[in-house]
Amino acid sequence: MSAIGAVAAPRAAAGLSAGLVTMMAVAMFINYADRGSLSVAAPVLTDQLKISSPQMGLLLSAFFWSYAAAHPLAGAIAQRFDVRWVMAIGLTLWAGATALCGLAVSFAALLALRLLVGLGESVIFPANARILSEHAPDRQRGAANGVTLLGQFLGPTAGTLAGGLILARFGWPWVFFALGGVSLLWLIPWLTMRLGLPPSRDRPPIARPPSTWINCDEATRLFTAPPCHWRERHCSRR
Repeated sequence: MSAIGAVAAPRAAAGLSAGLVTMMAVAMFINYADRGSLSVAAPVLTDQLKISSPQMGLLLSAFFWSYAAAHPLAGAIAQRFDVRWVMAIGLTLWAGATALCGLAVSFAALLALRLLVGLGESVIFPANARILSEHAPDRQRGAANGVTLLGQFLGPTAGTLAGGLILARFGWPWVFFALGGVSLLWLIPWLTMRLGLPPSRDRPPIARPPSTWINCDEATRLFTAPPCHWRERHCSRR
């Protein structure tokens, strides 16, 4: 085994660290809490910004327009580039856009920001899927996926509760300021912690079994043998 293979094997056996799985779950929690911020603020926001019911319907659905359309591109980006930076940039985009919704004064501004939220959040599933498929051993993959999904379901629960309390006490802009601003704090541990993921280019190449190797002498004999009629070959084998 090569030196690279000797180092990579223990890493693969150890699997993902508890810290990394926790950060993935928290990112999923933030993802689902932030996307629901507009739903919480909508009852008050519609009156203060004079947004009609059809317009609010467009704003609530706009997130999914960019979210769905961006998934193929997000998957390609997550596969090609360092997953640490893909996640960091995606969260910065969606959390920043969420916070800026608190400064919006028109339907057009909210529409543009909600589209940005959907664009940023599209990286979460491809990035998590790459980490789990490439670096989590079989014995850990199901449990790690379950922990990240826990964040997915707790996010709307906590986000709606916190958003409602903030709305009642401070007003609708602070729903966006609080949820988006707190979400950005996730970047501090994510960018400073050791993920323990060897880059794809450092993985040992997959060696073919000896049965698939080509014997150069045999190949030379086959390609340089003089031609013969099929009857002669048949007779020589009898």
